[in-house]
Amino acid sequence: MKPTSWFVVIVVASVGVLDIVTGGWLLFSATPWTAHGPQTVWMNAPAVLSNSADASALVEALFRRMGAFSLHAGMVTVAGAVLGRKHRALMTGVLVLWMVDGLAFFATDRAAFMGTPYFVAKQVIGGFWALALVVHLLQGRRAGDMRAS
Repeated sequence: MKPTSWFVVIVVASVGVLDIVTGGWLLFSATPWTAHGPQTVWMNAPAVLSNSADASALVEALFRRMGAFSLHAGMVTVAGAVLGRKHRALMTGVLVLWMVDGLAFFATDRAAFMGTPYFVAKQVIGGFWALALVVHLLQGRRAGDMRAS
């Protein structure tokens, strides 16, 4: 069976690397609320942090927890990209499951980040992911057609 195209591998791995970088920023930055750029709802965090010690501890813990999750998701995505190069079924699973996850993130991103550069960037990333899924499925179909001949 033909391996997954490099375009698909690069798109998937790039999303994973972005998640790793974001996770690191959320985990280790003194200003984790800036991880998604200007004009986001997260930029209100300093005001919340200054209101009370309890709020500060809660907000800080939530940013760090999101960072750990993002780091984990990024590492799993990069691993899926590398292993999925030779295992089409694995890459299909990664592309489809992460697409469903992406739609869930789209719903929350719309509410929290609409009108920001971050929201635009996420739409571009989603477009590349959808294109990678189409390329992957078409490539698998062509490989199946060649076997049937």
